[in-house]
Amino acid sequence: MLTVILLPGMDGTGNLFTPFTDVFPDDWNVRVAAYPNDPDAGYKELEMQVQKLIPETGEYILLGESFSGPLAISLAKHADDRLIALILCCTFVKNPIQFGSSAMAFLAKYPLSFVPKSLLEKFLLGSFHTPEIAKLLHKTLKKVSAKTIVKRIKEVQDVDMSDSLLDVKAPILYLRATDDSIVSLRSSELIASLKPTITIIDIEGSHCLLQTSPEQSLHSILEFLQLKKY
Repeated sequence: MLTVILLPGMDGTGNLFTPFTDVFPDDWNVRVAAYPNDPDAGYKELEMQVQKLIPETGEYILLGESFSGPLAISLAKHADDRLIALILCCTFVKNPIQFGSSAMAFLAKYPLSFVPKSLLEKFLLGSFHTPEIAKLLHKTLKKVSAKTIVKRIKEVQDVDMSDSLLDVKAPILYLRATDDSIVSLRSSELIASLKPTITIIDIEGSHCLLQTSPEQSLHSILEFLQLKKY
């Protein structure tokens, strides 16, 4: 049985994967990482936790969404040949965020629930939002403290996984949203310049691609893996 390890975005809860996992093949063993709501836990600490999800036997896939792309790359760097694919979704090897100090100060003081819902939906869901996805998004973000979000943003600002990406031996697929207001085209172009063998697939959707376009995303993954279509 193929094991699929899903590493979540900035929220870290794993709850936002539900629309995506709902369309998965029944014969996949899905393991969803859930990060602690801990402002002291950076990439290094989270990677140690995620390592526990890697199966001791059998083939597996790593999927890193947004914030977790660098984590997935780091894990893939040290993986053996049981890792049959690294999937990167709307993510980066270097900081894609251009927040100023005033924005950081705001986020340090107020939880994301303080930000107008319409603004969050615009940047994260774009024109692909539905009432159901919007409800799931806001419910999930309320569970994460402002201090934890600030810590993760700082981790993103300081990260550079360029060298680690070069050492990844597994095939790499990058799922790129056509309407991503968070991670720009430059991020995927940088990854492609570092790893020319990468496969990039453009999918109509927002930054929350696996939530707004789950079927198309899974279809692209299955084609990449040359597995039987669902």
